[in-house]
Amino acid sequence: MTIFTNRNERSIVATGALAGLAGGLAEVAWIWVYGKLGYIDAGSVARGVSEALGVETVADPILFGIGVHMALAVALGIALAHAIQPLLARAGTGHLLVYASVISALAVVWAVNFLIVLPILSPGFIGLVPYAAGFLSKILFGVAAAAVLGSQPAEMRYARARRDRHDVG
Repeated sequence: MTIFTNRNERSIVATGALAGLAGGLAEVAWIWVYGKLGYIDAGSVARGVSEALGVETVADPILFGIGVHMALAVALGIALAHAIQPLLARAGTGHLLVYASVISALAVVWAVNFLIVLPILSPGFIGLVPYAAGFLSKILFGVAAAAVLGSQPAEMRYARARRDRHDVG
């Protein structure tokens, strides 16, 4: 791996982490607002994350649940940043296709989580947030993450950089 690709990889990871943080915070904000509207107990959702991991005995299960949620969001953002690179190389920044792709990916993540993983891992968690509200939270994650990922500078688009590097010499 060259110095360029090492620097580029760090940029992709950093941008992905930022996209994940933005998406994770969008979800936390939505669940908080939804809770303030009186539809759910937002604290029980955060506690539910702790319980799903079997660590509800920590000193503050709400804070722990939010921390786990944000760590998973960062990991998802980094995965999205890597996956979206070829599309960015073709479509460019801010393109509708970037938003549609990221939001679609988050819809799939929601479906896998709520229809496959959570019924096995933590069936009680599913009842904490109605499907529509949970789905909207993932869509909001997608919008926030796409805003970050779609604003990447051109040098982060490794597919184009790789093609240009092969054209030289």
